[in-house]
Amino acid sequence: MTIVLAAHDVFKIYEGQQQRTDVVALRGVNVELHAGEFVSVVGPSGSGKTTLISVLGGLIRPTAGTIFVRGTTITSLPTEKLVQFRREHLGFVFQISNLVPMLTLQENVMLPMKIAGKKNPKNRTLELLAAVGLKERRKHRPAQLSGGELQRAAVACALSNDPEILLGDEITGELDTTTAQEVMDFLKDLNQDQGLSMLVVTHNEQIATQADRKLRIMDGTVLTQRLKDAEEDELYEISGKGRITIPEELRQKVGFERLVKYQVSPEGDHLLLYPSSVQTPVAIAAEPVIKTEKTCPACSRTVPKQVVFCIHCGNKFS
Repeated sequence: MTIVLAAHDVFKIYEGQQQRTDVVALRGVNVELHAGEFVSVVGPSGSGKTTLISVLGGLIRPTAGTIFVRGTTITSLPTEKLVQFRREHLGFVFQISNLVPMLTLQENVMLPMKIAGKKNPKNRTLELLAAVGLKERRKHRPAQLSGGELQRAAVACALSNDPEILLGDEITGELDTTTAQEVMDFLKDLNQDQGLSMLVVTHNEQIATQADRKLRIMDGTVLTQRLKDAEEDELYEISGKGRITIPEELRQKVGFERLVKYQVSPEGDHLLLYPSSVQTPVAIAAEPVIKTEKTCPACSRTVPKQVVFCIHCGNKFS
């Protein structure tokens, strides 16, 4: 599958003000989004979810790491080009609607298209408003709309320039259960029928489980992934440099200390981790398998053997 968005070893550190400690919001995050995929992100408050969405969409720049969108390294784009790139490829929906209060609903939806220089945006505007069930409310201003209508209006604005990727932050956070599901049903229809790629942050587990993949983030690190309909298996995230973060709960359960040893099976098909105080298991070869380098077929540059993504161009190895 084509990767439309990828983040490699992304860090975001907010510098402390007035001698306060710096806040590390993201710690080496690795995320990928495939074309036509719906991915949800869950985690407790303060875990870095909103920062993640903002960094992936180029709204704020990471402290370190690389972000690729449709093959473009957006972390190295100048600000002016980054703004234009966002306008052409990305759509954003946030928990609090960012509609312009003095404009009508129709004018709000037309605004992004006018900024982008598109001609005759009215037909596209009416098409979007009809799709979200708000065509009859097009002359109303935001203050005259309900919470559910505001969110559907925000979705229409986000889709006005036909983005390839939709990024959402608590899209349904202020909505009742029925309205929340109506909004998500509309987005899922776009995802399935038109191939819109979506990455959505949510506190709502019911919404999260409807995604193709669910990422769980904590303390600025993506801990696990779970595929849709997989009730038991959690997939642990391995970074582009081969790092894996083991949740504290699991570390305590298996008795891991801060330092662990590892060995590679004689077949070279799996690793065995064990506490540093434990002797090397007899069943594992005494000498670990040494991985070599490999060549990226996309850019022909050399990368470490164990990486999943090319550190130069973002290509995913099969």
